[in-house]
Amino acid sequence: MKPTSFQIIPPKRIREFFQDSKVDPELEAKRSSIFNPELKDLVQKVTSPTSSDAVQIVQEQSSIEQYSSSKSIPSRMRSIYSDLVEPSKEEEFKTLLSLYSDASTIQESSIMKYSSFLLNRIGVEHFGWYFLSYDSQAYFCEMSTGLDSVTRTNFLFLKNDPFVKLGEDNFFELEITPNLIMDPFFSKKFSLESINLYGKILFFFLNQPGIDACLVAFVPKHDLLKKTNEEDEIDTNMISPRWIQMIHSKLNNLIPGLANYRDKRVNSKAVTNDMLTHSIYLFKSFVGERFHTSYSHVIKIEKYLETENIYFIKRQFISKLMKTLNSREKLMELNIDTFLLIGDKDHSDFIVDQAELDSLNVKINTKIYPTYGENILLYI
Repeated sequence: MKPTSFQIIPPKRIREFFQDSKVDPELEAKRSSIFNPELKDLVQKVTSPTSSDAVQIVQEQSSIEQYSSSKSIPSRMRSIYSDLVEPSKEEEFKTLLSLYSDASTIQESSIMKYSSFLLNRIGVEHFGWYFLSYDSQAYFCEMSTGLDSVTRTNFLFLKNDPFVKLGEDNFFELEITPNLIMDPFFSKKFSLESINLYGKILFFFLNQPGIDACLVAFVPKHDLLKKTNEEDEIDTNMISPRWIQMIHSKLNNLIPGLANYRDKRVNSKAVTNDMLTHSIYLFKSFVGERFHTSYSHVIKIEKYLETENIYFIKRQFISKLMKTLNSREKLMELNIDTFLLIGDKDHSDFIVDQAELDSLNVKINTKIYPTYGENILLYI
């Protein structure tokens, strides 16, 4: 039998070796200074938490889990948020967080809460969000606070309203004078109780792709104007342009939420299988508020069913077209072999070139809106 190449050392010899070994006094002093009783207690807490510590950890975890619904910052987390958000901005941050914490469920109450947060800073409590109807070219109120039912229903205004003049900065201030109150066409917009409450009306317009909205703020007369913490900054007879600019700039934070809310509200009324209704709506949302020409391209693939691998070729063709469009331009499928491209410029040459590269035979019908008329059916 071949002898082993290792030796078994009994435990007794190991113990005797360490017992006989000399300890370096300097090393022992260093070890004692490091592994002191305070460190021992700390290690004990980490490895074996007491029941009170465990309860505190569970409560903190529970508060974090409930944070998304209550939107209140737990006390143990407040120091973290204080490093990220200025104390003066904390309320605004929490209000926006409640709006966008779940983008799939944009709520009307969250939009109104942030709007109220901004307008309360200038003493305004009564306001409403108005959206443009492309059919009538008039703004209608869809959500409001502080307005009675008569004013909410009757106070509407046209795109080219004689009382409301849209300025270059998308803002208009209407002072309610005695002569204006005597005007029957203006006074009928209010209830008898509310017509004498307001001194002026502020119109904050938002014109973005998919959003044609206006925040209408009803400013009470100076003797009824709500006092705020920034009282020294506010003139009750004339709201500072700095405050107007601040509010208007911060309203941009609501654009994604308003677009989501508006899209769901409109789509819920439309029949999803009705492509004509959907196409008309998309076309109106693109050209409804434009002040320059738009190009409509109806693209039809010839011999669609006779083309080999047409499904994959069509997907590739669509993908390449989409990459050339900007954020405002739209491409929609009208039929299995027909598309509608609405653009800021003429894309005809690119469409033809791309179709040739993909071995597609296409026919393009390009029209300029509104040169060919304002009837949208002429373009689709």
